[in-house]
Amino acid sequence: MNRHLHVNPYIAGSPVTGTEMFFGRDDVFTFIRRNLIGRHRDTPVVLYGQRRTGKTSVLYQLHRHLDPSYRCIFIDLHGLSLDSMGSLLHGIASSISRDLRREHHLTVPVPDRSLFLAEPRSAFQTRFLDAALSALGDDHLVLMLDEVVRLYEEVEHGRLEREIFDFLRHLMQHYERLNFIFSLGSGLEEMAREYAFLFSVSLYHRISFLEPAAARSLITEPAREHYQVAPQAVMKILEITSGHPYYTQLVCHCLFDSWSRSPKSVMDVPDVEAILAEAIELGSPNLTYVWEDSTPEEQALMAGIAATGGHDAGAVTIDQVRETWHKAGLTLPEREITRAARSLISRDVLAGDQAYSFNVDPAMEPVRSTLARRNDPRPGDRDKTANQTPCSRHRSHRGGPSQLLCCHCSHPHIPLLLQSRERPAGRPYTDFYPDLAPDPGRRRHPPTAVAAGRYQ
Repeated sequence: MNRHLHVNPYIAGSPVTGTEMFFGRDDVFTFIRRNLIGRHRDTPVVLYGQRRTGKTSVLYQLHRHLDPSYRCIFIDLHGLSLDSMGSLLHGIASSISRDLRREHHLTVPVPDRSLFLAEPRSAFQTRFLDAALSALGDDHLVLMLDEVVRLYEEVEHGRLEREIFDFLRHLMQHYERLNFIFSLGSGLEEMAREYAFLFSVSLYHRISFLEPAAARSLITEPAREHYQVAPQAVMKILEITSGHPYYTQLVCHCLFDSWSRSPKSVMDVPDVEAILAEAIELGSPNLTYVWEDSTPEEQALMAGIAATGGHDAGAVTIDQVRETWHKAGLTLPEREITRAARSLISRDVLAGDQAYSFNVDPAMEPVRSTLARRNDPRPGDRDKTANQTPCSRHRSHRGGPSQLLCCHCSHPHIPLLLQSRERPAGRPYTDFYPDLAPDPGRRRHPPTAVAAGRYQ
């Protein structure tokens, strides 16, 4: 058979819409069935988790795991116009009408767009939604809104009316056969009160890494007709990815490409190691996002773990990280770094209790190698740079996770000067470096309702 005809089955980046490449998540579907469907009243459900953990894929699969009387409609908010409440509701109505016709052979006309722009609430509720629920008979309409955080972002930018939150909550409370499932890429605790209020009646479930059995199936089953993955190679992939669905798919995608160029019956550990550099390069945009979405304290902790760990995959304590930075002439505030560790654990970036390591090894390897190659100053170099004045580029150069020290003058990067000896005692670092003040729009953890235990 011509090896060029082999189609790579692994999906690196796009949501999994079919069943062949979807593995695990039984706990998620059980949670939704148990909590969405109530004896007296159904409950909205919020699925939350970090980027690329499979939230959208779960929504695409959900209709296969609910009773047929629950008609699931996927709403991609990235594909809708959010410049006004009328435009948004018209887009949602159009998505519902299209899916009901295509998947359920039901015809529900959508009122003219001008009616939505003039009276958005009335056009959606009385002219469209009532007709849609009537066409469904006794069945339920399940609206699955993906990346609903976009609503908050558009409201904050002044493009979408804030009353959209009140209207959605009104629909939740007054339509017994209308169900909502929301997916969120991150937490809500720093968002506006109106936004958190929208989800205060919901139950939350976190979507994270795959269970080991599901991850092993993802690694081995799609390629079974072409080659076997040796048990030790499976373990190597799991060590690298921790079962993160995106990175597992990415590594396996690169492994399949390697096999297609040089077919063999068994792919082993050396084959996995040979494609790691390619997998890291392909996944670098997501790794960069993790870095850029982190606070200065979190960046300091990640860089310190990478520098302290060297080429050893062992876990690193806070004291070891602080000692590493102390050798570079900086003192990290223990309380802030401990808080950063808790945040990174909640975001699935780090794992551990008293000692920490990266959940996904590719996030650490390029950092380690670059530090070892360029930015880990030898004692002699450190002595020569200790009394130099930072270069003119230094204060505007934020650097990345692989750069503890400025590549121009070898001084520590300003985002990591959290408590340097040159800073006046008692002054917060955001006063000393106001350009590094945390972004008020940054999202970190689940909302107060989640912290209070309204999730599993």
